[in-house]
Amino acid sequence: MTANASSLLLAELVAARLCHDFSGLTGTLGGALESVEGGATAEDDEALEMAREAAAALGLRLRLWRGAWTGMSEEMTIPDLFALLAALPAARRVRLESAGIPEDVAFAPEDARVILNVLILAAESAGEGGGVLLAGQPDGDLAVMLEGRAATWPPGLAAWLADDVAALAACDQPRAIQGVLTALIARASGASLSLLFATGPGGGPAPLLIRLAGV
Repeated sequence: MTANASSLLLAELVAARLCHDFSGLTGTLGGALESVEGGATAEDDEALEMAREAAAALGLRLRLWRGAWTGMSEEMTIPDLFALLAALPAARRVRLESAGIPEDVAFAPEDARVILNVLILAAESAGEGGGVLLAGQPDGDLAVMLEGRAATWPPGLAAWLADDVAALAACDQPRAIQGVLTALIARASGASLSLLFATGPGGGPAPLLIRLAGV
């Protein structure tokens, strides 16, 4: 596959992901609004509440993907990033924790974007009932660890992190989209991501190490 074809396929997969992600919320919103057309009923309050919740969720999801895929406009703390991540359905099914990073430490926009994409990938990789732990020091390497029986990084992730060509070659795999984007976004920002071990503590998935640009 040529570089141009890979880039086009990547754009198509991003568009498909966004359309799929928003279709359920917009369907809920439209259905709730339709149910209150034509006069008041006893169910109007419930339908309007559903519409408000869907509209709020849609706004939060848009903010999440805008920050992750088009870039941050401001510094972000880890609590800020966790709040953004709450809009991701997968993140609501896992435990999100951090250790060693003070809550008031703000990361530069480009660094925050890298961390957010890694956390999205981790939340999607942890599996139902799993956990994600972000640990380290703000002026040193960070590590993201997965916990849970179903937790596993996408096959091929180590190769995508090491080489843009390998990452783009995986564009024909719809399930690989977040891993591919995470690898490309990190490298473009000057950050380094790596899986240094075959497995993590206790035989679980290896920790994903993040070295931000300038560290």
